Amino acid sequence: MLDEGDSRKIKILFAIESLGCGGAEKSLVSLLSLLDRQKYDLYLWMIHPEGAFKYLLSEDITVVEQPRYRAFESFLVRLSAIAYSLMRRWNHLIGKDEYWGESYYKSRGRAIKVPRGRWDIVVAYHQGLVTYVVADKFRDCKKVGWVNADIFKTGYNIRFNARFYRKIDRICVVSDILHGLMENRLPEFSDKYLTVWDIVSPQVIRELARHPVSKLKSSSDEYVFVTTGRLHAIKGYDLAVEAGHYLKRKGLKFKWYFIGEGPERKSIERLIHTLDLQDEIILLGLQTNPYPYMAQADVYVQTSRHEGFCMTIAEAKILALPIVSTNFDVVYNQIEHQKNGLIAEMDGQKIGAQIMRLVHDDALRERIRNAVRKEDNTTCLTETKKVEKLFDDLTA
Repeated sequence: MLDEGDSRKIKILFAIESLGCGGAEKSLVSLLSLLDRQKYDLYLWMIHPEGAFKYLLSEDITVVEQPRYRAFESFLVRLSAIAYSLMRRWNHLIGKDEYWGESYYKSRGRAIKVPRGRWDIVVAYHQGLVTYVVADKFRDCKKVGWVNADIFKTGYNIRFNARFYRKIDRICVVSDILHGLMENRLPEFSDKYLTVWDIVSPQVIRELARHPVSKLKSSSDEYVFVTTGRLHAIKGYDLAVEAGHYLKRKGLKFKWYFIGEGPERKSIERLIHTLDLQDEIILLGLQTNPYPYMAQADVYVQTSRHEGFCMTIAEAKILALPIVSTNFDVVYNQIEHQKNGLIAEMDGQKIGAQIMRLVHDDALRERIRNAVRKEDNTTCLTETKKVEKLFDDLTA
């Protein structure tokens, strides 16, 4: 059992799969740094205790150790791993496209063990697997679920997920548009929804951007573009490569840096090679601090097909970067076309055309930079207050 600490404080356990490099993970680390220590005792449990952002946790966050498994429980874990592997292979064989977390929980859920302890609130800071675990496995506490992505466009089985949302007391969604989608598709939980934008700390982003890294520009007549995110199909890196092909055919001299890792790396590398862009597009891999690279960009480019909020656009705006983004639904929460960025259709040539327009029109580029500089990102204040009110209401 955990030490109960100060009984006057609300004890909150945040649960997440890991602290890998993703928007939800960055948002959680920011939120944990901002919550009032006079009111809350904060704990963090990771299903997979790893991730590049672990170093950003402050010392007063108690990282909960993994539960210990007895011999028979360990045997069940190994058996469930085999069942999961067989289920994934069977789904592939029959052409069933099932979100991996659903397969994982169906085959391994019974074997998953959670930490013992007394918490007033347990927060699942991601949709999918961690929500299933929190909904099913924790007792005698209030439960909050976070939805960081458009679950209707990213392969989730809605009926399956609804089973777990019925056991959750409040559901936080990270944009107004996503809130509307949840209301429309899952209206039975209407009284549970609360919009909480992903939390970005301008001070932290700007400080991290000052860290020294190698220069990205090799000559004064070369433009630098940066795109950050997992190398995953929903991030649209294939569209970015196609846009690069368009720019090269138009004679633009540029370097385009992709920051991140993921399952699409090999296919992206093949496309880069096929379109002869090895000198123009560089895969920097995973960078725990991408901001010094972003700060050097002439244009930040977001080519996503779907997003829940899009943390990287918010970060690029903090760094006063001109932005070109695809027209995924929630981009309009942050970008007004031709005012503080440019929005392109999800087509490589059209993305490239907007980039070309931005680099060749000095007046437009400066107007966008100035508009972004005037914006005041206050999510670290407004959304933290919203979360604190939620916690206080749940324990009143």
